[in-house]
Amino acid sequence: MTTAAFDTLESIELLKSSGVPKDQARGHVKMLASAIRQIELRVEELAEKRDKQSDERLASLSEKNERDVRARMDGLMTKQETDLKFKELEVEIIQWMFGVAAAQSALFIAMPMMFPKH
Repeated sequence: MTTAAFDTLESIELLKSSGVPKDQARGHVKMLASAIRQIELRVEELAEKRDKQSDERLASLSEKNERDVRARMDGLMTKQETDLKFKELEVEIIQWMFGVAAAQSALFIAMPMMFPKH
């Protein structure tokens, strides 16, 4: 993290030019510099905490997305499985067509017997 430079010498001179005695000016600037350091440390702690939380959240989302993708992929068929299903369907259609053709043939043969000519 980049910190802004706090010029203690310039601050002391500003206070002295405003009528603050030199020792008091040094004390005020020392206290202010200490407060600035504490604030910077706290900001760094908060930034690290935020970064850690962001990393944890990102890892959690990444794991969830990976589980979701795997679950979706488990439901998909491979090309070989799809080809096998089509072959099975093709065989069933052919069997059905032969069954229908056999039933029609039997019907054509049986119709004259059911309705004899007089």
